[in-house]
Amino acid sequence: MRAVRFHRHGGPEVLGLEEVAEPEPAPGEICVAVRAVVLNHLDLWVRRGLPLRIEMPHVGGADFAGVVDALGAGVHGFALGERVVGWPALGAEPDGRLPRGPFAILGEQKNGACCEKLALPALNLLHIPDALGFEEAAALPVAFTTAFSMLVERAALRRGETLLVQGASSGVGTAAVQLGKWLGARVIAATRGREKGERLRALGADEVIDPSRERTHLRVHQLTGRAGADVVLSTSGPRAGTRASAPRPSKAASSPAAPPPAASRPRTCPSCSRSASPSTA
Repeated sequence: MRAVRFHRHGGPEVLGLEEVAEPEPAPGEICVAVRAVVLNHLDLWVRRGLPLRIEMPHVGGADFAGVVDALGAGVHGFALGERVVGWPALGAEPDGRLPRGPFAILGEQKNGACCEKLALPALNLLHIPDALGFEEAAALPVAFTTAFSMLVERAALRRGETLLVQGASSGVGTAAVQLGKWLGARVIAATRGREKGERLRALGADEVIDPSRERTHLRVHQLTGRAGADVVLSTSGPRAGTRASAPRPSKAASSPAAPPPAASRPRTCPSCSRSASPSTA
């Protein structure tokens, strides 16, 4: 079969289409014929040389969708030809929780889905609902589980609260806009450009701020009657997203890679303090 691999770190020029052996599913595994793969920023980090040890030559790709091609011994609940989407956290518990110890990410510590077929534990596959195509399903795992972790598990966003999403046209950002509306929040999205803003409104954003035309913290002040946002979501760095845009209690929804807030309860913010990073303010 064919796979996109790289033998050294670098830019797109290190990628090559190569012939590799087809996988055979071990007991408890399923071989999937890949129909769609999503490019996440994670894949760029790994290709460029994210500081961790990976297999070389390496196949990237954490998010994918496809059809069941072969079943390993002991697999139940799946049939040949069924449409499935992958869950990239290898070693997760049967209920989907991450293990307490080390675990691997598909396309990072383990060769990924930029290939025609791959074998994964059955626990790492889910059936695709009829309403979703392969591309749509493949776009869900990394972006939406990251946004869910930030909004629900870290910030505990509640119905009726105001959510500010910075970098809202990114993968995690668009997921956060949709999840925020689903959770019943008022969503303010910050992004550059009219076209991106219109697409975010179509996804559910109540208000859109263009940081290239106006100051994010001042506009949030205006939109909320000086109350500010209850939750600020940012993926741009360890300190981004730790404070809201007005003198009211706020909750952080910073990147999972960042250290958690010092306290689990909201913290009072200085008047007009800025939560936006320099790239989006």
